[in-house]
Amino acid sequence: MAAKKKEYVDVVLPTSGDGVDYEVISRKVTENAHNQWPDVKSDPYDEIVEQRKKTCYGNPEEVFETFETVRYRRYKPVPELPTEVKLVKDDVKVETKKVIKEEQKVENVV
Repeated sequence: MAAKKKEYVDVVLPTSGDGVDYEVISRKVTENAHNQWPDVKSDPYDEIVEQRKKTCYGNPEEVFETFETVRYRRYKPVPELPTEVKLVKDDVKVETKKVIKEEQKVENVV
């Protein structure tokens, strides 16, 4: 019985809009972050740490600035495990030889 393939949801980053403005101050991407933990079995992923400034200006009399640090993962597709392959080389060779012989017969006739 094969293990189920995990599906991860992509991160939805907030966007600036009505009364809120987001500004990314710094962004650090750690490629293959799963390699930092050798005893944890996990799908391959990159870890992203962002610091951003959130400005709320919905009320013109009060403008709030908030700084937040966000950490999230971007998972990579898992390479499929190799499966057992049956050798069919003998059958293929026999068929190609037959085709070549038939083509030679046709050429000799013409």
